[in-house]
Amino acid sequence: MGSSACGGHYGHARVTSSAASACSLKNGCDRNKQRSHREILSKAVIHSRKETGQRVILNEVHLDDRNCSNIMRRIAALITSYNRVEKTMACLSALKGQVLPQGASLEVYLVDDASSDGTAETVAARFPEVNILQGTGSLFWNGAMRIAFAEACRGDYDSYLWVNEDTVLAADAVARLLKCEASIRDSGKGKIIVVGSICSAHTGELTYGGFVRCSWLHPMKYKMVSPEAHLIEVETMNGNCVLVTAEAAKVTGNLGASFTHGIGDFDYGLRARAAGCSVWLADGFVGTCERDTLGCAFQGKWVSWRDYWGQILGPKGLPPKEWRTYVGLHGGPLWPIYWILPYIRFSVTAITEMVRARWGRSCKEQ
Repeated sequence: MGSSACGGHYGHARVTSSAASACSLKNGCDRNKQRSHREILSKAVIHSRKETGQRVILNEVHLDDRNCSNIMRRIAALITSYNRVEKTMACLSALKGQVLPQGASLEVYLVDDASSDGTAETVAARFPEVNILQGTGSLFWNGAMRIAFAEACRGDYDSYLWVNEDTVLAADAVARLLKCEASIRDSGKGKIIVVGSICSAHTGELTYGGFVRCSWLHPMKYKMVSPEAHLIEVETMNGNCVLVTAEAAKVTGNLGASFTHGIGDFDYGLRARAAGCSVWLADGFVGTCERDTLGCAFQGKWVSWRDYWGQILGPKGLPPKEWRTYVGLHGGPLWPIYWILPYIRFSVTAITEMVRARWGRSCKEQ
């Protein structure tokens, strides 16, 4: 799963901003929107606790009541975008509205992967302080994040914040992640990654966050952990909202070069732990984002075998070569079994759903 050192330069030109690092984002946002967002996240915590059930916890750290109003931290926020200008604007607006501790600054690096909907131009007009890096149009999430990460590492920041462009953070999200980092650091750990849990804005259900292994027989099987009122140590994470300290980035490096879209965030968490870092799930929810499915569900419609496997094996599915790299690194001696299992399940699902879809179509024609 080769990964490059954090600090490589990819030669992608900036669209906006001066040669100096990006200007700090100013605080301030609509208070009514903040209140509405807080209500959603509060309800989500209640929902999460009802739905938690049995889960595995590696370790817990309880937050203290420290005054985090003065934390000297330079943070680089890393974002990618591709033809989702409205979601990108909402994400950037939430970042600009962050209520940061005194002494903390937040600077943004956005890789626009050759969007045709005017994303780069709109961002340049509305958020001139953002560093915009140009992509090729075929980077996908992991490839674009590698470029943003490498460019930001040249600025020697204290922390790097991963944020998906479809994720809207609560106004206090970054401040809470910093408070979590400070509490973990006080417990004697230095190389730290803090993961923020994300919930649906419509249902309050947990959509993205931290994961732990849930079967010693199957090292590739993970369960998403519901956030609590305290920090929970996890094994890996989704990349929707992740705070990576400079110490962790130094020993882990950049996201893996072997991955195109998904898998890279899971791999990063596992590699970080192998390098001596600790990965922690922050308390509560820090933002909202709807769950993005693969999009290959039949839902009673006829889909050809070629179309189905085109989605499964494509960059946004489970590309065999990338999956083989991942399980080869993290699956242990039985990795060939874990590599083939998902494709067997996909085949069974495809045959079952195709039969149902064809049967339903035949019945309608009769």
